[in-house]
Amino acid sequence: MEQDNDWLQLIDMLLGKSEFLYLNIDSIYSDAIKYRRLDVAYRLEGLSLNHTGPRIEDPSRALNTALGMVVGQGAINEDLVVRVLRNNPKHLFKAIKMNALEKLQPGTQDLLLRTVRDGQLIFDMDPLGISADSINLLTVHEHQRDDRLSERMMLQAVILGDAEMLYSPWLDYREVFLTACKTGQPVEVIRSLRQMTKLDIAPIIQDCLVHLLNHTKTMDLILDHSFDQCIEAIDYILSTTEHTQRVDKSILGHFNSSDVLRFCGQTKSKPIDVSVIGSRLIRFIWSKITQQQRRDSMFINSLLSSEAASNSFTFYRIVLEGLLEDNHFQTPFINVPTIPEVTRNIQSYRRYSDIRSIIRLFHPFSFNPNLIKLTDKPKLI
Repeated sequence: MEQDNDWLQLIDMLLGKSEFLYLNIDSIYSDAIKYRRLDVAYRLEGLSLNHTGPRIEDPSRALNTALGMVVGQGAINEDLVVRVLRNNPKHLFKAIKMNALEKLQPGTQDLLLRTVRDGQLIFDMDPLGISADSINLLTVHEHQRDDRLSERMMLQAVILGDAEMLYSPWLDYREVFLTACKTGQPVEVIRSLRQMTKLDIAPIIQDCLVHLLNHTKTMDLILDHSFDQCIEAIDYILSTTEHTQRVDKSILGHFNSSDVLRFCGQTKSKPIDVSVIGSRLIRFIWSKITQQQRRDSMFINSLLSSEAASNSFTFYRIVLEGLLEDNHFQTPFINVPTIPEVTRNIQSYRRYSDIRSIIRLFHPFSFNPNLIKLTDKPKLI
């Protein structure tokens, strides 16, 4: 006990020194809980709450520490969790470990979620993958009303085959559907979600397609098996009646021009870098472009000058081969890349070999017929 008093006196002395005013009190508070020096933790809490010492700015780390101790050592540490929460009733706890919540005993989960208000916990882990029991618990305590969590919970409920557990008047089903596309869910999940919610997806179809293409692009480059799963989901979206009812009169089973140009026009400052796209995805996109679009010189030039094609010789080659096979254009029409465009692409993406190969297509004395399979390339360039 005397040793404990010495510790508290040392803490008080350090906190009273001006050079220690900027100590990382949050870290010290968390460590005090970690090593069960509750006397030190309580002293820091008291100084912070009474404004007589440094303030604990973000107790989120301490809460994660306390949760971890409950998971590792059992219910004996539940009081630590409750104490951190009750001493910070207005604080927004961030980066709380979802997997820690999942591992807690049901009684401890219930205690935790009863102690905090709706939206007070922001989890750092995608709730896709949590169990139906945890979803039900979050719902019982009305944490599903938090927009940051509700869409993912709804989607997980669909994946688990029980979407009814999250039907609610405040849930934005469009965001749930978009989340399904962002995460590349199987077509069965996307179809079920559309049917269960009776959602009109026409206003968000382009967003859905771009999200799915973004996910597909990643899966293609890492040779993931879910590439085919993403393709099936895209085909499903393109087969819906809502797709044909879009304002730009889309054709069943095909992208419209703006879908393709939006995906291919993304830059590094936007969701993903499209300067490198696998040949499988490029061929799939080309196969979903209508014949009318393939014979639209303005569309083709816009496509070839996009971020995706202008930095990828593979993309350029597949488009040119497709055009030559179609054999519609009989005179050159493809625009030569401008010096500013080339400079910007080199500076932004550094695809030197690809950009050099594209430029060579327009040089009459350096054309290599091996670069393009068909030798009547002058019809286009």
